[in-house]
Amino acid sequence: MRRTGRCETLLSVGAIVCGMKIARSRPVPVEIIVVWAVMLVVCVEVLVAYTRTKPNELIGVPRTGLSVAVTDAIGFLAFPVGLVAIAMPIAIGDRLSRVGLWVAMAAATGLAVVSVLPGVAESEEVEITLNPQRVVAAAAVLALFGLTLHAVRIHGVGQWGPRSPGDVVRLALAAGITFAALPWFAADLTLSLDHVPGLSHVFLTDTLRTEPGRVGTNPAVHDGHHHGMDGALLALAAIALSRVVRSLAGWRQTALTALVSLTFVYGVANALEDFWLEQIVKRGDSGYVFPKMLTPRLSTPFLVIVLAAAVLSVAIRATTPPDRPAPLH
Repeated sequence: MRRTGRCETLLSVGAIVCGMKIARSRPVPVEIIVVWAVMLVVCVEVLVAYTRTKPNELIGVPRTGLSVAVTDAIGFLAFPVGLVAIAMPIAIGDRLSRVGLWVAMAAATGLAVVSVLPGVAESEEVEITLNPQRVVAAAAVLALFGLTLHAVRIHGVGQWGPRSPGDVVRLALAAGITFAALPWFAADLTLSLDHVPGLSHVFLTDTLRTEPGRVGTNPAVHDGHHHGMDGALLALAAIALSRVVRSLAGWRQTALTALVSLTFVYGVANALEDFWLEQIVKRGDSGYVFPKMLTPRLSTPFLVIVLAAAVLSVAIRATTPPDRPAPLH
């Protein structure tokens, strides 16, 4: 009897140890860490730009300084980071405790509701102010970031996964979007590409140009943050998170696929609109100006975005085994 009891104890301890190993075998996908890291870097860029840049070098910003920089950083957390953070409970929910999952779902739900309200996603031409929507969204983002760090502390970070269907397409899209966003990366750091060999003939940056609906001339790409940069970040984040879809199953795979598709199409649409205005219209190559698509509303452009996202979602699902997650990272 004593030996049996001892064996049962050893089996119980073994089960606990095995359980710990199983938990440790579900690390947080490295793609999620990359997305958070990129957003953090750009947030620091926003803080630096609006602390050291003169107001006359920016658009829609009557003053600069630390308080303005913090306000803009909070606005950046609310959007676009908030839109990306909505996907986090789906992507890492199985790595959180029950309480953590409830907190994550509550934060994501709050973000989903707040993100469609006016005053969250605004063009750089409108001065960023601290309103309840942005404060709530930024707080939810910080909560989800903290839960991600908690999951990393417990489960660790996975390695870059094996080659996935569509990786060549992902790489090509990411390279193209990053290249197109170079003027915005530079503008966040209050830099210009006008004197960079090779790029000065490709992009307009500090060159003074006229703009439809605006009096006088201004730099083609003003210093500071651009909503085109937000669009590029959303598209890049969606590309990275699309690799996480394969490790999920059931409703979580379907939900993340839909979120990734909508985020990608919405991001590309806004990046294209800003890029077209600054690099095509201001160059004089076209007089057509795309409508603004930053704030969600019932309109033809947003109908096109939703339909395109639906088509992309079907395409992603067609190349991902349904309800059968791939090997973990």
